[in-house]
Amino acid sequence: EVSARFKSLYVVPASQNNPPVIFHRSRDNPRVLFAYFNDLEEGFIHPALAVLGGMMRDHDIEHELFDTSFWRDKNSPLAENARQIRERMGEVKKVPGYNPEREVVDIGEKFREHVERFRPDLIALGATSYEFNEAMNYITPISRELGIPVIVGGPHATVAPDRAITHLGVDMMCIGDGELPLLR
Repeated sequence: EVSARFKSLYVVPASQNNPPVIFHRSRDNPRVLFAYFNDLEEGFIHPALAVLGGMMRDHDIEHELFDTSFWRDKNSPLAENARQIRERMGEVKKVPGYNPEREVVDIGEKFREHVERFRPDLIALGATSYEFNEAMNYITPISRELGIPVIVGGPHATVAPDRAITHLGVDMMCIGDGELPLLR
């Protein structure tokens, strides 16, 4: 069941025999919040986010990125990040004097603050299977509270669409390239 706010922002066409439902924007300038939950603290942002951001810019769609790359969640069960594990295992050599540590914050609270400030019409999450559930733990409470639809894409939605779409916080899913579907 989609929220009343979602129905007011999007046209929800009827479907027979459960074909894919396409949600069309009902206003000209929606706000899209891209969410990138980098739990392993890898040192890069996925290139798809840059491509999608460029598409949004080129079509005058207001958008922002919520990126956790420079934070460590104070509630995370991980004791080490990916760089620390690679150093410990000898995959990479530790450089003397170089020890970038992430700021310890409550990522759930930071996400809530970002959503409340930006007031997106859509939250777009691209995630691997590893990151998916944890990211949805941050996204679902505020998206449900404020009636903001959530679309998921990326590796998890592509390789495990049946698992991604059954998550209670997911309203829509994009399998494969998202540039054109996000513009609809």
